[in-house]
Amino acid sequence: MNPGTRPLARLLLAAALALALALAWAGQPASAASGRATVPDVKGKQVKVALRMLKQEGFDNVNVIGVDTDKRGLNGVVQSQIPPAGAEVHTNATVKLSVYEYSP
Repeated sequence: MNPGTRPLARLLLAAALALALALAWAGQPASAASGRATVPDVKGKQVKVALRMLKQEGFDNVNVIGVDTDKRGLNGVVQSQIPPAGAEVHTNATVKLSVYEYSP
């Protein structure tokens, strides 16, 4: 290879690598590259909605703990969450949800 063409070859290689990385991260949460994300506020939401919201932000490690309630309308509603909404944590951190379970 002619020494004068090496800078061009390096530039093309760098561009190809940048394109490959961009395509690899396409469709993932913006924070996925850093491994950190802001915990969404899921308190008061139905557990299925809460789990979907957490997954969209990159959180897959979720612990759901049942909390008894005698109010039928609260069944499946998130009572509390740890870490709290707005906290920036690693996406591999465990998110704990306390969810109401109706028991008459």
